[in-house]
Amino acid sequence: MMRIVAAVVFAFAALPAHAALAPKASIAEPALQQCIEGIIAQRGSGEDSGSSTALLTDCIGVGTNACQNDVGDVSAKVLVACDENERAFWAMLAGYALGELRTSLRGAGLAGLEHEEAAWPPWLKARCDFVRLSIADPEQSQLESSWCVMETTGEHAIDLVLALPGLS
Repeated sequence: MMRIVAAVVFAFAALPAHAALAPKASIAEPALQQCIEGIIAQRGSGEDSGSSTALLTDCIGVGTNACQNDVGDVSAKVLVACDENERAFWAMLAGYALGELRTSLRGAGLAGLEHEEAAWPPWLKARCDFVRLSIADPEQSQLESSWCVMETTGEHAIDLVLALPGLS
């Protein structure tokens, strides 16, 4: 459980500042941190009524929503920027977990991780291209595609974090 906390703290400290999106980033990241830490506390207290994966995935979108609420502008440009801020958080967390896994896994475990990582970019592209291409309205297509990339990146990060040694 402490590994999740360490991963979250590292991810927040290492996220790059986006000058043009600074107000949104300052809202999205703490909202995500609060959500994840709340789930970790719930798991530690024995109140976990579902799987840890399902609970952690409940945090996907929390940063985007906080960003949108803070900005008060629901233009497509702002919505996409909010999704990108949250996607950057999840990507940083995934990168941290991936580095930890690459140093701790050996043999078949490491081979499986590398196989999964090789499949990850094509899966993200295929999944979100399908979403984008299945919607006729260009603006709605852009919004749904942006959400898809953020959501899928969040799911990937959670999978990697939950694979860290000592979290099962």
